[in-house]
Amino acid sequence: MDVNLVMDIGGEVQTMDENFDNGVSYFIESGASIVNWTAKVLVSPPAGATSLGFTVEYPRAEWKATKVLNPLNQPKTVDQDWWYHGGTLTLNASSIDFWGVWTLKFISWDFMQNLQMDATVFDINDIAKFTMTTPTVIGARVGLDLVQPDGNTWYSAYNETTGPDPDHKFPSFRYRKDITIPSAEIFGSVDNFPVLIQFEDLDLFDTSKVRVDASDILFAVGDKILDHQIEYFDQSYSINTAYLTAWVKTNLTAGVDNTITMYYGSPIVDNLENPAGVWSDDFEAVWHLNEEDLVIGGDTHFDSTGHGYDGVRNGNTDVFDGAGYSQLFDGNNDYISFDETLAPQNDVLITGWFKLSSPHSSSSPTTKVIMEKYIDIDHDMVIALVGQDYGQSSVANGSLVFKVESSQNDPIYKWTQKITWNANQWYFIACYANEDDPSSNKIWVDTVWNTDAGQVGSPTQANISYIEEWKLGGGDYETSYEGSGYFAGRLDEFRVSNTIRTDAWLRNEEHNYRDAGSFLSPESEQVRTSPEHTLKKTIDSSAPAGLWNAIAYYNDTGNSVTNKAGLFERTFIVRHPTSLTLTEPSDAVGDRLSVKTVGDSLIVEYELNDTITSQGIPGATVTMNWTTPSSITLNDYGGGIYGKVLSTTGLGDNKQWRINIQSYHQYYNNATEYFKVDLYHPTRL
Repeated sequence: MDVNLVMDIGGEVQTMDENFDNGVSYFIESGASIVNWTAKVLVSPPAGATSLGFTVEYPRAEWKATKVLNPLNQPKTVDQDWWYHGGTLTLNASSIDFWGVWTLKFISWDFMQNLQMDATVFDINDIAKFTMTTPTVIGARVGLDLVQPDGNTWYSAYNETTGPDPDHKFPSFRYRKDITIPSAEIFGSVDNFPVLIQFEDLDLFDTSKVRVDASDILFAVGDKILDHQIEYFDQSYSINTAYLTAWVKTNLTAGVDNTITMYYGSPIVDNLENPAGVWSDDFEAVWHLNEEDLVIGGDTHFDSTGHGYDGVRNGNTDVFDGAGYSQLFDGNNDYISFDETLAPQNDVLITGWFKLSSPHSSSSPTTKVIMEKYIDIDHDMVIALVGQDYGQSSVANGSLVFKVESSQNDPIYKWTQKITWNANQWYFIACYANEDDPSSNKIWVDTVWNTDAGQVGSPTQANISYIEEWKLGGGDYETSYEGSGYFAGRLDEFRVSNTIRTDAWLRNEEHNYRDAGSFLSPESEQVRTSPEHTLKKTIDSSAPAGLWNAIAYYNDTGNSVTNKAGLFERTFIVRHPTSLTLTEPSDAVGDRLSVKTVGDSLIVEYELNDTITSQGIPGATVTMNWTTPSSITLNDYGGGIYGKVLSTTGLGDNKQWRINIQSYHQYYNNATEYFKVDLYHPTRL
């Protein structure tokens, strides 16, 4: 007897930092534009497990994933072994080749910017002023440490940001744009509603503000990040505008204006979309039908829920209409076939949009199938505009029919009161199937439930949970005989849900799609504010002379600040007043640290000490006034040698000083011989 066990094992743990403590590690070079973050994950499956993958949640508005390394420090391939989007990094179970500690690498933006000093050399009693630029984040701390030459911190201070609460909630993004949904446009409060955000925009046209693929666009309400999906983005839609179509999941509150803020222009983050998060509330399948012919996988229509119920085009073509692109069907043999494993249990709601190429009415001869799922005469579902060939006399010609039958050979037909449909006009429909009470099945058209009072069939149970492919735009249907029909026109935004939606939801969905321009209003662009923080300190007599470090930092001590880091360093000099007088070379030699003579050159080396600390002063600038008598008399051959100081000249960074003495020798025969003596004094620093 063979036993096959299939187990899904899940759990939540913390990542580890470089020291294998809970958390993450970060590293930043002074003044660098990015912060490097490292997280470690222990992959150690329970006994008997043959594979184990994992996901890691990271701050999507701040970080970008850059690398995944296995326990042997070997990099894995992004988009093949691992991928990231919407704040989640996923490592494929099949790509885990070694158990042990895996390393994940991320980067974020350095929130500390542009440390400035009002001077680079300070004397005792000077006031040193330091400024640094950071975003406005409530609770963030901007600090300054002044480190003396021996490495000890001499002074430390910080600014902590307090109110008012800034409008710009996500400083990783330079720009934001509020999108207002006026209260008059909302037909009742709804939660977790996918709002269609669609507009043409001048600011998004600028490639310096937003990436060409819109991967650095984020949506939020206040400081709450919203799941979104970019359906369509064309940055060069016109000569100076871009065009955006996005779905954003949020709550809509009736009676008040609702505001969604769009952020963009991040130097770091990308892959912010989370389609599965947008379509997570009882959506079984969502097809935007926005695929163009030339995109990768041009024959595939993707399911945005992440469930994988994708479709394959069969003759249909794309057209820019509706929400981004929609699909055009010729009415002869075009259709899209969707994955047959889509077999929703319990109640089902199917919604979508259609636009006819020509009018349809009670006099139309042929039936136009919009969607169907057909095995045989006992297992089928169809949504169609009824033609005179439909074959079920009780169903009104011209109406939209919704028929469900599942194994009982007892179908249930529901149809609309509406029997006349115009060409070139978008219609919104919703077909609801109640599994336990099929008599409650009903059809919504545009803004109201429009179901006719009549019905055909009275089954006690009906569903569409059988395995068979779905077709959109054409296919088989069964009435008194088996037939087929095809739709002529455009179809867009078809969805399958496992729940009935409220009237407010359906009204909002219809109005949002049909009148996106009035449903929401993008406001003017706002630029992130970057306040300057100023810290001052008097350099008093306790500050030793020498080369100092100023270290400015930005950290996350505030409750509302997470995972931020920044660092900037600058050097400066503190100097004390010091004098050194050498009256003549003999004194210099007498007080010397060392003395050397090279030919006619006398080299004297001195060490300059701080009068406060008696320590050497690295980085000091030494000014020497070395005086000698204006003339010197020497007896030689009965004559005389006379000389005077010609110049005192600084030579380069080694702070050497030269005293040039030019002398001459007067011979008895009145002949004259000149010679030159150079005295050097290099100060040791």
